[in-house]
Amino acid sequence: MLKRLSIKNFKIIQDMTIELTPFTVFIGENSCGKSTILQVLDFLRSAAFRDIPEYLRERGWSYEELLSDSLLNKPVELVTTWNFLINGSIETIEWTLSVNYINGWIIKEKIIRHSDKKIILSYNNEGLDNIPSSLGQLNIQSSALKYISGSAVISEEINKLIYFLGCSTNLELLSPEKMRSGKKTTFAQNIGIGGETLAYVINNMSNSDKQRLNEIVSDLAGSNIEILTSDLGNKIKLSIIIKTKNNSQPIDSIHISDGLLRIIAFVVITMEEKTIFISTDDGSLLVTDSNEFIVADSGVVRNGMILLDEIENGINPYITDKIIALLYNLKEEKIRQVIVTTHSPIILNEVKPEDIVFLWKDENGRVFSKKFFDTEEMREALAFLNPGEIWENFGKEAILSKLGVKPEN
Repeated sequence: MLKRLSIKNFKIIQDMTIELTPFTVFIGENSCGKSTILQVLDFLRSAAFRDIPEYLRERGWSYEELLSDSLLNKPVELVTTWNFLINGSIETIEWTLSVNYINGWIIKEKIIRHSDKKIILSYNNEGLDNIPSSLGQLNIQSSALKYISGSAVISEEINKLIYFLGCSTNLELLSPEKMRSGKKTTFAQNIGIGGETLAYVINNMSNSDKQRLNEIVSDLAGSNIEILTSDLGNKIKLSIIIKTKNNSQPIDSIHISDGLLRIIAFVVITMEEKTIFISTDDGSLLVTDSNEFIVADSGVVRNGMILLDEIENGINPYITDKIIALLYNLKEEKIRQVIVTTHSPIILNEVKPEDIVFLWKDENGRVFSKKFFDTEEMREALAFLNPGEIWENFGKEAILSKLGVKPEN
């Protein structure tokens, strides 16, 4: 799992290091970097398998939009620390990726194994180390992981990293319009960054999984709901039937509420278990037409990150506890690392205090982070208030004071 993330010069974040847990919840005022952190993680996930220009075109971004306004002449630099189970023990690796601010070329990449300080992957734009010699001198626009996957030089640690990144799912752009689109794709492994392949994934579920999906969604929605899909050739049609004692009411996807669509999407996410390994003859990984990466061994439980932005959007506050319970179950039983952002005090009341990270900006616009209950003074407040009540009632300045953050002179 990802233990530490250091970000330099990515959008509004100039220089910040964050400690993460298996379930991490980011809170803070508007425009303090919560969504940016998810974008950084998705950027890393994508760079391991795709060229950066392709990713930026998908996002509608230019290179300049990645950069902090005050550091336009500096590269983007991301340093991540990961823990993986290798041969029965935990091994820690550190992955550094630097991107040139002018054209997006990778100018430096390095992976170091902590136990013996060995460099197990190294690339820079002046020379190569630990990269297959057949690749020659490269000017590359993705991580070197894209090129070495399946090669003889790959280590177990790098294999685990590639697997973890490939099984990660970014849902920060979940869109009701996309969830209604019924997009078809050959190798969809999840519902897509915006939920565009939701209907396709449901359509390919086993009958037992569809029944389980109906049961969980019905419990969350407080109604007896059956979810239906039909293959129309060019797309998958999604609809539901709401069953009552006296009749059944069919509803087409265009009339399904945004909140219910998000509930269905959350439940489908929590039911993801396995993916299939498909590779080309040269060992490179296939990228599906929905931009998902097929990298896991058949029969192996998926892991990787689940990224969710403003999780409370469209969700009835009365079922918040059940939604959070589903995500914690995903973390515990499916071994997924869950990373979410929220503005909702109700959400905070349902998560563990040690999982909450507080973000803020100073007067100069610099972004900082700290565990919300990092100090004894903050933890003492839990004796009489819930986490959401603390955030709602204390205010930014009081929270910073209790976290031991001194005001700028």
